[in-house]
Amino acid sequence: MRSWLLVLCFAACATHQVEPAPPPRVALPAAFSALGEAPRTDRWWGHFDDAVLSARVERALSHNFDVAAAWARVEQAEALSLAAGATGRPTLQLDAGSSLSALVHAPSGNLLGAPGGEVTQHQAVAGFAWELDLFGKGRAQRAAASLDTLAAVDDVHAAAETVAGGIVAAWCSLAAEAEAERLLDRQLEAAQRVQRAVTLRFGQGSASSADVLQQRQQLAALEAQRPGIQGRRQVLEHQVLTLSGEAAGRLGETPNQLPVLRPLPSLGVPSELLTRRADVRAAFRRVVSADERTAVAVAETLPTFRLSLGLGFSAKALSDLFQQVLVSLGGAMSYAAVDGGRRDAEVERTRAVRAERLAALGRVVSTAFREVEDALANERAAEESVRLIDRQLEHGRAALADAERRFLAGQGDFVQLLSAQLQLMSAESARLAAARSRLISRVQLHQALGGGFSLERGDR
Repeated sequence: MRSWLLVLCFAACATHQVEPAPPPRVALPAAFSALGEAPRTDRWWGHFDDAVLSARVERALSHNFDVAAAWARVEQAEALSLAAGATGRPTLQLDAGSSLSALVHAPSGNLLGAPGGEVTQHQAVAGFAWELDLFGKGRAQRAAASLDTLAAVDDVHAAAETVAGGIVAAWCSLAAEAEAERLLDRQLEAAQRVQRAVTLRFGQGSASSADVLQQRQQLAALEAQRPGIQGRRQVLEHQVLTLSGEAAGRLGETPNQLPVLRPLPSLGVPSELLTRRADVRAAFRRVVSADERTAVAVAETLPTFRLSLGLGFSAKALSDLFQQVLVSLGGAMSYAAVDGGRRDAEVERTRAVRAERLAALGRVVSTAFREVEDALANERAAEESVRLIDRQLEHGRAALADAERRFLAGQGDFVQLLSAQLQLMSAESARLAAARSRLISRVQLHQALGGGFSLERGDR
């Protein structure tokens, strides 16, 4: 008895201790480079104040194929969790049957004791078996499977964030293309006004035919931009439809103007990313899950203890089956003393898996912080560009108006007028590109901050 107690004490000391909250090994700063002031909501796309966009995102979250596939992986994980839940639990096995035994050869007589050497036996047995979870193997298996299921749910939310971000970014780009087409119309109108002025001067003999042809070339170059704008709009519509789980085609209602951005949302502190971002939560859970599987592997190297209880009936005649009751109770210990190092190798493998996932966790946390700071930097740069280009546009419009007046008055040449025209058009296009960049940066910021919106399993 004393030797058994020593074995149990030694085995208990040899079990693996799971670290429930592994550090990400990334030293996050105390604050972001900006604070923000607007309240942050879970469904962040509402910040763009577009009901059509919000409806489109909500539809995509329940119809997107990647999100549907992620939900299917959750169901797989749940099934594995149910299977793992049976580990270490008592089992009941029912057996019933009949057997016929016949004597083949008995040189010293009829050993079966029946005429013809044949005996019929009927039996019904219920067997209970229970492997005692003394070293936590069953508990660790259940915990690992449960963590995998939670991580799979986090993967769904991460996929949903990607889908929402893709649709909102495409929507903002559609708005920018609509603005680009309106800008093109204004530029064409201004270029046609210049063409009329050049034609008038040519008729007066104070402008050359080269000036007229050069302005016509400018008009043709502007017109050539329209097919590209329309093509990009169609591609963006296809992107929105595909993310919504639909076939590529015409989207129907599309944005007509750039959204007006609200003030920067409240960012909180960097450590909040560890619980707010779904991909970070999933990485944390997978590290602990791997640690639990190390505990399983360590428990496999220790002895196993089983209890068994049998209750059965046996008789030669079926009518007498329930007259005899057989009861058995047993206990057993098993331990594979030599296995060629297989179990020790499995322990090392699971530890290496945990180390790999811990490194992946550090990468995910570092990337999450970088994505927030990148979005902030890009938005600041785009905002400053818009401010500076607005100043440039103010001067450019004045320069073009002055060049037109001087040209019509015969005091300036066409080269000055054309240069003022081209510089203004370039600044207008740059201003639109900067405004679009600012919108996309805001979308990326919302994605990088993560959300806590709830999802229901889609129809697919």
